[in-house]
Amino acid sequence: MTNDTAVYDAMAYNPSTVDYDIWVGLGTREAIANRGLKPDWATLRYCPKEWLVDGFRSKDAPPPPRPAW
Repeated sequence: MTNDTAVYDAMAYNPSTVDYDIWVGLGTREAIANRGLKPDWATLRYCPKEWLVDGFRSKDAPPPPRPAW
């Protein structure tokens, strides 16, 4: 397995703060857009595509490594 699929934090809209600040999970750009969520572009990570279910990281998969910066 290689870490070849880009995933981002998926953020949902919070009407009380008028911002996208509710973390939903990790997903691909396409999966996040399909659910009407907003990706947090600063949280780019890579994981194997085998860990993804419908474009989002499975709850059973180990967490992908954080960037070193």
